[in-house]
Amino acid sequence: MNDRAARSTDPEATPAVRLATGIRLYIRRAHEEPHWGGFIVRYGASNETLQQLWSGPPMHDVLSGLTCEQYSFGQEQLPSVMALIGGGVLGAMMLVLQGQKTWRDAGSDMAEFVLRALGVPADQARSAATQDLPALAI
Repeated sequence: MNDRAARSTDPEATPAVRLATGIRLYIRRAHEEPHWGGFIVRYGASNETLQQLWSGPPMHDVLSGLTCEQYSFGQEQLPSVMALIGGGVLGAMMLVLQGQKTWRDAGSDMAEFVLRALGVPADQARSAATQDLPALAI
């Protein structure tokens, strides 16, 4: 899924836009494929193999944003940042699967909140979190 999200996202976009797009693609897929989403929600935080979902392109976007000073947190906080993102995405997927939020609202909200937590100004975070979402690459 990480590879599919990375191929779907504009490589020239800012790290914040890439991260927001990836978050939203995960949440949309949970809506489109509820069995997949349910599996990820249930095992995504506990199975060692599935924990690798939170590395790769998401980690690259976080590190890129830190390097270009789009994000403001200490390098030593990176594991906590990734836990925040992973937990937030799983929680948003659960809201969608339970019918409490639409995938659009849950995805945009979670992407905006994550970016704001990383230090992106509110208006920029909202813009990144509400851009048109590309199709998920196969």
